[in-house]
Amino acid sequence: MNQDPPESARHAARLGVPDAGPAMTMASLLWKASSELSSYMSSAWTTPDLRAGEADVLMALRVRDEVTTTPADLKARFNLTSAGITSRLDLLETKALLERKPHPTDRRSVTLHLTGEGERIADETIVAVATTMSELTTDVFTDRDVSELSRQLGALLERLQGNEAGGE
Repeated sequence: MNQDPPESARHAARLGVPDAGPAMTMASLLWKASSELSSYMSSAWTTPDLRAGEADVLMALRVRDEVTTTPADLKARFNLTSAGITSRLDLLETKALLERKPHPTDRRSVTLHLTGEGERIADETIVAVATTMSELTTDVFTDRDVSELSRQLGALLERLQGNEAGGE
């Protein structure tokens, strides 16, 4: 599928950045794909009242299993504010999917633990996401494509995370 450069790329060329088209086209497609993927994947959740951000937290806690996890750990992982992660955790606690317990060595913090129901929903969500992504990508990508795209996006993400101040 050949993509025409977005209007912003054509405008950048007019402003003296002639080779902006490919990178701006890629950025535009990544933003659109991210938004569409988020909506598409939300339909895969097994619990209808589970938001994508809540599902992310459940899955992160489930795969960390025995690792002590604090709100600060998740805040950093999801690049959220303290209020943002607290809001997600409050919703999950209200739904009886998560418990906060005193941290064993830090009186100022708590550790996060899935309830039995939280574990069940996290497992179902992981299976649903894996199945949905597999079905979605099989028609578009080969296994090799998926590996290469994952590698390239991982490198881009690493660069972005290492360059959070916006400069080098």
